[in-house]
Amino acid sequence: SIVAKTNDIDLLIVPGVCFDATGARLGQGKGYYDRFIAKIRSNNDHADNTHRPTPRLVAACLSPQLLEERRIPTSRHDFPMEKICSPEKVVTIEF
Repeated sequence: SIVAKTNDIDLLIVPGVCFDATGARLGQGKGYYDRFIAKIRSNNDHADNTHRPTPRLVAACLSPQLLEERRIPTSRHDFPMEKICSPEKVVTIEF
């Protein structure tokens, strides 16, 4: 079987309970995705042509899961999403 290495991952679609306009994500509270993203980014020694670290982080959600304002508390180990996609719109987060 073929197993992808962490530096093979260019895009990660990240689930969540809800997201806000700053790209903050509320997960299930276990930190699984934050630890996984940290592991991937620490193993990747390259960035894409925008000089952002890979993988690119994109969230897919339903419209009620997308908050229009900054409402989700974050800590230093949280990774913001770069794009949030709902059925009605795509939000691009500017860093």
